[in-house]
Amino acid sequence: MYLLTNGRLITRDPDAKGYYEKGGVVFEGTKIVEVGEEAALRAKYPQAEIIDAKGNVIMPAFINAHTHIYSALARGLSIVGNNPTNFYEVLDGTWWAMDRKLTLEGTRASADALYIDCIKQGVTTIFDHHASFCEIPGSLFQIGESAKKFGVRSCLCYEVSDRDGEEKSIQAVKENADWITYCQEHEGPDARRDVRRTRAVHHLRQDLRPHGGSEQRSYRLPHPCFRRHERCV
Repeated sequence: MYLLTNGRLITRDPDAKGYYEKGGVVFEGTKIVEVGEEAALRAKYPQAEIIDAKGNVIMPAFINAHTHIYSALARGLSIVGNNPTNFYEVLDGTWWAMDRKLTLEGTRASADALYIDCIKQGVTTIFDHHASFCEIPGSLFQIGESAKKFGVRSCLCYEVSDRDGEEKSIQAVKENADWITYCQEHEGPDARRDVRRTRAVHHLRQDLRPHGGSEQRSYRLPHPCFRRHERCV
């Protein structure tokens, strides 16, 4: 058991005290046991190991509601000959050019880099819209493994687009369907307390008529669909 203390504590608890000038947090493993005044917590939990916040702010972690793992390794990137003048040129010359080269190994490396940055900046939950059109199948699973390793809650989906042709768009739809099905199938009774519903999908359908054809492909998904949120402190 640990006691994080000597900090200005922001709880954001609407039903209790929201701020403690000299606050503390008692936690054990992945569970927050109690928050409150430093003196009271020291007296109540004398056996707890002290972590000194050194007068800094103690507060709930941040949520990144819009991020792209595929761009995590592109910080400072400059592509020779790419001088965009509008948003489409930014997409076509930078991001699409890059995600067409992103392999499964590159996706995993990008996810690792992003999650490390998240932890450094106090972010423990992300919402990510991924694209790696070089290798689509299995890409969300690579990100999921990275999320588990670093303990960052993640709501994931894959970009569905026909910008690289019909087959890639089919793969993208299937990657979403496979990921949702996997998450649903791997939820146990204990884990359901730690999941967040993403979208209740009964029937995900891809109409494939790029050349006037009539073919349709359908992916039937469980209802409701869940995305596991891994525990983290």
